[in-house]
Formats: sequence, C-alpha cells, structure tokens
Amino acid sequence: MQITIKDMNKKTGGARKVFSINGHEITFSKTESNLEWIETFVNEVLTTLEGLDIDGFIRLQHKYNKSYLFKIAIIFPDSLEKFIRFTTEKMIVQERALTYDSIFSEICVGTPERNRYQYRFAVSIIDKVIRECEESLLDAIRKKDKHAVWMYTKILNLRLNGVALLQFCLQLGEAFNDYVRFCAEELKGEELTLGWVQLYRYTLFGDTKGSCTNYVFQFLNENNNIFKKVRTQIYLSKLQSIENKQNYKFNDDKWEVCIVEFEVVRVHNFDFTWLEGNLKKQVKKYMDKRLKERSEIPNKTLSRLNGIKSCLNILLPIYPLLSIMDINMAHIDFLIDVLQQQKDNKGNRKYRLSTIKGFYTELKLFYQFQYEKEDLLEEGIPNPFADFMFPNINAFVKKTKYIPEIVISKLEECLYELPLRVQCVWIIMMHSGMRIGEALELDEDSLYFDNEGNQWMLRYIPLKTRKIRKQKYHTIPAHEQLFKYFNIQKDNTAAVREETGTKRIFATFFNDRLTIHSRDQMADSINNLIKKYNITDGNGKLYRYSHHQCRKSLSVSLLTNGATLEEVSDFLGHLNLKTTEKSYKDLEMDKLADLELKYFNNVFDESANIEALSPYTQEEKEILIQELESGSRETPEGHGSCFKHISFGPCPKNKCSSCNFLITGPQYLPKWYQLYMEQEQVLCELVMKYKEQNIEGYENFINCQKIKHDLDIYKLKILEVEKTAEKVGISYERPSGLFI
Repeated sequence: MQITIKDMNKKTGGARKVFSINGHEITFSKTESNLEWIETFVNEVLTTLEGLDIDGFIRLQHKYNKSYLFKIAIIFPDSLEKFIRFTTEKMIVQERALTYDSIFSEICVGTPERNRYQYRFAVSIIDKVIRECEESLLDAIRKKDKHAVWMYTKILNLRLNGVALLQFCLQLGEAFNDYVRFCAEELKGEELTLGWVQLYRYTLFGDTKGSCTNYVFQFLNENNNIFKKVRTQIYLSKLQSIENKQNYKFNDDKWEVCIVEFEVVRVHNFDFTWLEGNLKKQVKKYMDKRLKERSEIPNKTLSRLNGIKSCLNILLPIYPLLSIMDINMAHIDFLIDVLQQQKDNKGNRKYRLSTIKGFYTELKLFYQFQYEKEDLLEEGIPNPFADFMFPNINAFVKKTKYIPEIVISKLEECLYELPLRVQCVWIIMMHSGMRIGEALELDEDSLYFDNEGNQWMLRYIPLKTRKIRKQKYHTIPAHEQLFKYFNIQKDNTAAVREETGTKRIFATFFNDRLTIHSRDQMADSINNLIKKYNITDGNGKLYRYSHHQCRKSLSVSLLTNGATLEEVSDFLGHLNLKTTEKSYKDLEMDKLADLELKYFNNVFDESANIEALSPYTQEEKEILIQELESGSRETPEGHGSCFKHISFGPCPKNKCSSCNFLITGPQYLPKWYQLYMEQEQVLCELVMKYKEQNIEGYENFINCQKIKHDLDIYKLKILEVEKTAEKVGISYERPSGLFI
C-alpha cells in the first residue's frame, strides 16, 4: 500500500508539529517530529496489521507511544478491520467470550481510553463482528446445529446471558421451539431423570449439570415455558411406553426395571455381569419370575438379588458351582461360618445374625425355586437347606425403641424450625401411630366427619397389612392435633393439588415432576435439628431418630396412660394382639432397666469377674461403667455387656453366653428366657426328626450335644441372674411354660 507523508509546517502548543499521513493530519511531539522516524513507524504499523501479527502489534505498543499507534492504525481501516476480525476468529476457535474489553485485551497493552475516537472506531468494527456472531447463533438454531449453538452462546455469554439470551432466541418463534424439541429427542434414555431446567441447560449450553437463575425461572414461567412444555410431552410419552411395555430384555446382562409413581419414574438396575453360564441363567429366571408372575416391587426383588450375590461371592471363589443345585450342606456351613467371621473397617462384626439369616433365606428361596422347577423332590434328591436351622434367631433381632419423653419435650420446643411438611408429618405420626409411608399417602379425603358418631375421623391404608386385611382402610378418631396439622398440610399443598389434579396432601414437585416428599430427607431434617441442639437421651448420648419410633412411642404412651392391650391394638390397626404385647414387654423391660441401673453401680465389682477387671485402673473402671450404662458395650445377642480390656486382644468367640467378660443382670432376664425357650424348641424338633427317621443313639450326636450344652449355659445364667435379682430386691416373672 502506498504511504504519503507530508510536513504541514504547522505548530501547536508545546512545539508539537502536524504531519499529513495519507490525508489524515496527526500531531506529533517535538522529539518525534522527524519525517524519517514517522515513516519507519507507519510502515511497521501497517506491516503488523497486514501480517495479522498480534504479538508484533503488542511489541509496537511497548516500543512507541500507544496513542500514536492507534492514530496510525485507523488510517488503514481495511487493514485494521481484517486485523480485528482475525483476532476475534482466533478467540471464537478457542470459544472465548467476545466483548469489547476481551477483544481489546488481546491487542492492547492496558485499557484504551474509551472517549477517544480511535477506541470508538475499533468498537464499531467489533460491533459488526459480534452482530455477525449473533446472526450465526440464530442460523445455527434454525439448522438445529446444537454444537454451533453451544459455541456461540459461550462466545456471546458476557453480552447475551440469562434473560437477554432467551429474549434473543425467542424472536425465532416456532423455529426455536423446534430446536428445543430436537434437543429433547437427542436426550433419549435420559428423559426420565432430567427436568426442564436440565433441558434448558442442554439446549443452550450443552450441559445438564448447571441450574438457572431466579430471573430466568421467572421469565420462562411468565412466557409459556417451552422447555417445561416439551419435556412434559416427551416425559409423559415415555411413561406411557413404560406402563404398557416390559422395559428390560431377558438376554441382557443389565436390566433397567422402571416403575411409575405419579410423574416420577424409579429406575432399578439389575446387574448380572458378575455371573457366568448356567448359574447366570438360573438367577435371571428367578428374578424374572419374581418381577412378572409375582408382581413383586422391583426394589424388593433387587434386594433378593443382592442377598444371593453376597452368598455366591463367598462360595464361587472356593467352589466352582455350575448350578445352584450343586450346593450341599458343607457349602452352607462354610457360608454361614464366613459371614459370621467377616469384620468391618472398625474390626466389628460386619453382619448381624439377623442379616446373615436374611442372606441365607434368599439363597434358600432361590434354591427352592430351582428345586421345584426340576421336580427333584419326586426323584428323592434331598434339599440341603431343609436340615439347616438358625436357633434363637429372634433373640438377636434388635427392636425399634420408642422416643424418650425428654427427647420429645426438647424436640417440641424447636420443632418450629423444621419445614412445615416435616412438622406436620411428625405430629401426624406421633398422634396417629401411622408409618411414614402411610402418612405420606394421605389424601384430602382422608379426613372426614362421621355424622353417626358426631366426630372427625381419619382413615388411611395400612401398607404393611393391606394385602391380608378385610377392609381397605383403618379408621381412627381425629382429635385436635391430628385435625389441626392435617389441615395445615392440606392448605400447604393446595396449589400443587389444584395444578396437577392429585389428592395427596404431601405431593410436591421435584425437577418439575409430581412426586411425594422424601421420607429420608424428612428424617435427616429431624436428626439435624437434634444435632443442632444436642438433644440427648437419658444416658447423655446424642439421640438418633427414625420414623418408626413414632408408632412405637404412641403405643408405649397409650399403655403408660392406662389403655388396655386390646384398645392399643385396635387404635394402631394390629391384626394380632401379640404385636401389641411386644410393646408392653418392651415397656416393662425399660422399667426393669431403670432399677437395674441403680443396682449396677452398687454390685459392679461382685458381678464382674475379678481377674478380668484387674487390668483396669480406677479411671478406666469409671469410664467402663459409663460405657456399660450407655449400652455401647452391649453384646450382639443383647443379653448383657462386654467389659473386656483392650490388653486382652481381639475376641475369638462367636458367642458370648459363656464368656468370662460377660456381665449381665435382671434387665436381661427376658432375653435369657427367650434364648432358653427357643433353644429348647430347637432340641425338641431335632429329637422328633431323628425319631421319625428311626435313628438311634442321637444323644451322642454333635448337634444334640451342642444344643444341650447351650441349654445348660442358659439355665445357669438364668438361675444366677434370678438369685442376684432376689438379693437386691428386684422382682421378676418367668414366662408360663418355662421349666428349669
């Protein structure tokens, strides 16, 4: 390009001189008023612009006065525009945000003065480039080029974001709606887990992890939220396909079993990749039968699979089983022994005996399924599971405890801090005895006025026993608290029910899908409140709440206040009076425990083995007593506490009944009675079996001798504890039918 430079022979203030460069007059200072210097400077600027040399342009700003450099640059508008376009194209490739400042930071040292003509001229070029990018964004939406859309929304993010971006896109009308539908279809396989917010993120930004601002949320809801509309259409279509079709293929090694609850789909993943050959086929057939023919809920069937997996993962590395029918008695003994010996990270027993029994039962049911399928009974092939028994299993099952009065009192003082739905469900459960699942299924018609009885009544479906009950509903009087908090929750969800047409009073939206509130989150809210205020039980231990404690607490409260077993049973909807009797026994046991605690401190040294106590210092002994009182040293069987010192090393025993480190007392007598009677029953059943098979000399069999040995231990402990109870004046009562 030809460059013409003339000295205009003009001087301005400060001895500055004016030169004409291609017809543009520019004033230079006295020190820079040299024609040769100016010619060199102009040529370097032009060479840099035409060479698209960004780094060179930066170096010139360090070499020369930056103000002069831009004055020279705008003399060559075509070269400057190409230079700025080259810079922005480079930023676009790198997917960097385009703004005036971000582009100037690429080509300038420092920040240019915004009121200068040179800055305004460069801005006009940048405006042109950004408008072209905006047009490219609209064109990408029309063409349904999602990757180009994501690139341009990222580039234009600081200029077009939030509501401004949506307003810009919505000007396309139906073209933008079509693009949203296209993106929703692209998300096939994920439509069950994504809400409209995730669709919004995916459509415009290519991710589903982020969220949207309150301004965006409000703007969309005021402008016929297209993302919500499209997602709902596809989601409901998917729901219909799930309800009408089987959603897994038998030959696949991974099944996704879906169930629909309101507008929420629960996906349960069944993984069979850990199995091989015929055994895999047998397990899959068993699971398939459970899901289809027995209409079992998927999470229950999945629990069965996990129980079977826990057992087979122990057996398969040792025994190469090709079929479930290869299992024999030796395998079962080995399995139970390994499960009992497994430890967790803290060195404690990994599984309770009741859990092990659950694993064993699932394996047994699976075996029985295949056993009946192959008609092995008619062929005279024995079932190894028929000869194995878990003695005294009920004695090892931990019972749900009721909430102590001190905990209830402190909770009621700060209950107002909880979300309203949590307050309502807790009070409803505490005053009705409902299980959490039953409370969450209450609908607006559950509370009604009984004209005949002239009182308000509350009816609900007892979930645990609904399959065997004659009547669908269980109905109880709705006293003041029940009536009040039922209506509070009903009013709280009136808008949700009106919008969706559901009658459930605990309905809510999750990712804009209709569902019910999470029971786990409700329990967490209460436990967090307990932790915040350090609410402890009578032993000073931080209390741990669970929903079923409300039902147990009500039964204990009714019994304590003089209600009969029959009245409590009728109010709670128990089908069997024995269920109510358990609460009564637990209440009596707790009263006995209070007496036992007073006794314990007085006769600790007499009750404990002197040799076993010898390693304890006086300070350690005081800590030991506190641990024993709090129940932290209770045995797995629940029939006493262990006071073994750490210096004695790890415990090799599987049972604690005959251990020298066991300390027990009158509060554990019901457990000892239970252990003795169940063991006695096991012995009777075993003897009858031997007699039926005309087996003689069974008294000398190891099984019989072992059971008799345990009976002798239980007998001695019962007599010893009863003697101690009489000594300190604690009354006790043996169960009818127990003869020692």
